[in-house]
Amino acid sequence: MLSKSVLALLAAASLTLAAIAQQPAAVHAQQAPAASAGPELHATNSAVPQKLDFTSRGGWFSFWQRYQPANIGLPNLTNPAPVQRAATSGTFYLSLHEMLAMALTADLDIANASYGKLEAEPDYLRTLAGGTARGVAGEFISSALFSGAIGASSTGGSSGGGSNAGSVNGGGNGVHGGGGGYDPSFNFQFQDEHSRQPLGNPVLFGTSEQVLNQNFGAASFGQSFTTGTGYTVTFFSYRSYQNTNQLFLNPQVASDVSLGMQQSLLRGARRSINRAGMVIGANSLKYADANYKDQVTTAVSQAITQYWTLAAAQQQIAITEKAEQDAQKTLDDTNALVQNGKVPAANRITAETGLSTAISAVLQAKTDYAKAASKLKSFLVKRWTPNVITARVVPTDTLPEPQAAALAPVHQLVQRALNFSPKLAEDRININNIDLTVKIRKDSLLPNLTVYASYTSSGVAGVGVNCSVPAFPCPLANITGRSIAGFGTSLGNIFSYRAPDYGVGFDLSIPVWNRTNRADEATAELQAAQYRINLQNDENNVTEKVNEDRIELEGQVAQLKSAQTAQQQFQQALDNARAKYQLGKGTIDTVEAAQSALTSAAKAVVAAQQAYAIAQVTLATDSGTLLGDYHISLGAPLARQGIPNLP
Repeated sequence: MLSKSVLALLAAASLTLAAIAQQPAAVHAQQAPAASAGPELHATNSAVPQKLDFTSRGGWFSFWQRYQPANIGLPNLTNPAPVQRAATSGTFYLSLHEMLAMALTADLDIANASYGKLEAEPDYLRTLAGGTARGVAGEFISSALFSGAIGASSTGGSSGGGSNAGSVNGGGNGVHGGGGGYDPSFNFQFQDEHSRQPLGNPVLFGTSEQVLNQNFGAASFGQSFTTGTGYTVTFFSYRSYQNTNQLFLNPQVASDVSLGMQQSLLRGARRSINRAGMVIGANSLKYADANYKDQVTTAVSQAITQYWTLAAAQQQIAITEKAEQDAQKTLDDTNALVQNGKVPAANRITAETGLSTAISAVLQAKTDYAKAASKLKSFLVKRWTPNVITARVVPTDTLPEPQAAALAPVHQLVQRALNFSPKLAEDRININNIDLTVKIRKDSLLPNLTVYASYTSSGVAGVGVNCSVPAFPCPLANITGRSIAGFGTSLGNIFSYRAPDYGVGFDLSIPVWNRTNRADEATAELQAAQYRINLQNDENNVTEKVNEDRIELEGQVAQLKSAQTAQQQFQQALDNARAKYQLGKGTIDTVEAAQSALTSAAKAVVAAQQAYAIAQVTLATDSGTLLGDYHISLGAPLARQGIPNLP
């Protein structure tokens, strides 16, 4: 049975805590202190290469760089020098600013986020060549974009897009268009052939065995443009010799040069449509920036939270050690009183039990501290070495106290969150991507109409032979002007324009039901509406979180004030109980109860300080301002101010 004095003490303590806790939280709403002292921090993780440029691989005078791999190399997974020095010394002495500097350099979650950010650059490079954007992790790229969408294969859109001037049998005949990707392309072809074939009818060739030697070569250059225009320039030449006298020229050299052009008039005719894929690629850069900010914010928030957890655990050790000292003093006082006959000997057992309990509390507090330190190390190192495992971590910053300035009005906090939240930035980029997809799919509803034109000029030369068939004379002078000639004459005859081949044409493709394109366009419009709902929902969630965080922060300020007041009152109660006990007028139960209540109150103060510090971090995280509050720079964004002015 507890004595009446102990019961009275506990009842008074309960009433005091209840009265303080019921004070309005809004009265104590206060602004957080300056978040972090020290110079600006940079999120430059040493595991990630810092200077990479996938979009610039050399000009025309460094042509071969375009055919070399990126050579990014493997990540550097050794601990940074500051981490190694601290681990070797055996102790990490860390202020909050120093801890953040280490975490930004070594945390593997931040390194992983950095690589995710860099993946957007090669994807953007693909879109500049006319490829379809694949997006980065978390970004929404509609599946409707890949179903025959513009940019999926930017070849100018003409089925007549190839030249048949490369026929081994010679001659560029027929009307053809031109084109290729947005990247210009050279194509070369060479062939050398020798054949010997027995003939069943020697009359036609004048021999029983045909021998054929021929060489063939072709070169072409083509490119498409975002205007829906494409062109191809082709040069072709071949030399042929046969063991027959039935040909006008033997050996014979034939060459031609061909120019083909095409233009889309309906689908794919607008520059804004054909550049939409590039805009989506540029959006991927913006999304990667926002996603990187989101992930770094999360990692920094977790690291700061763990730092304050460790700082609180450090203070809990001090509190339990103080409680152990108080228990030891109570035991010493009890021994003296027992010797003087002022209290019964049974009080010694009670005092020893209290000391044993206090010692156990110290051991538990040190265990909790070691676990919190180990978890904080996970933000500071890339690799756990023996020195890292055994090193101590000592936070040098104390838990923050509320300042006198009032919190900003809730509408300002919400507006700041709506402007800076990386999650909302990602949503807006996704909506922009879907709007571009809708634009592309509406264009795909149109029929495919492409006009094209080509001009080919041919030349032929060779060695004239006597015709074995008198009925078919060989007017060589009327054909070539010379009886003996080679490649030079053949090439010269091309530019004499004596053998032109030119024409125009069009391709028109009209899907009768057009169901595939209609379905893709409808899907894109539905997704556009759905993602606007998602954006509004996320804005509502951000608003609710910020409002809840503000309420939580105000509540933690009030809780901290209450706990501090209670600690002062319990300290007075302990002093009074101890003074009476030392005079032999009080009871040891009263002293033990007062000691326990004071220890609990001191722990409650630390817990309230920790909760207040974490509430600060949570509000800044949900508002999207955490990195700015702690002066953390993410470096130059990937997003360009504009897309290169491609033709």
